[in-house]
Amino acid sequence: YMEPSYDKTIEPRPFDPARAKALLDEAGWTDSNGNGIRDKDGVELEFEFIIPNIIREYELIATLFKEQLDAAGVSMAIRPLEWATLIDNLQK
Repeated sequence: YMEPSYDKTIEPRPFDPARAKALLDEAGWTDSNGNGIRDKDGVELEFEFIIPNIIREYELIATLFKEQLDAAGVSMAIRPLEWATLIDNLQK
């Protein structure tokens, strides 16, 4: 039996959506126009999450991230790319 290679003494950060929303509010990221996406100074809190399209699990994990962020008023688009295109984008 081989133990996982991580430090068991490190405490995981708590999953606290209410605290996350409070921190975003405190930082000035609120939904000022009522469209469900937080904004600040006219900029919406949104980004793309680029994943390789060859591993199904990445899409499942990204979808879970998206659901949690949507609930907090953060817009995340999932953008699957072919491996070569992903690497090319990273290098640029």
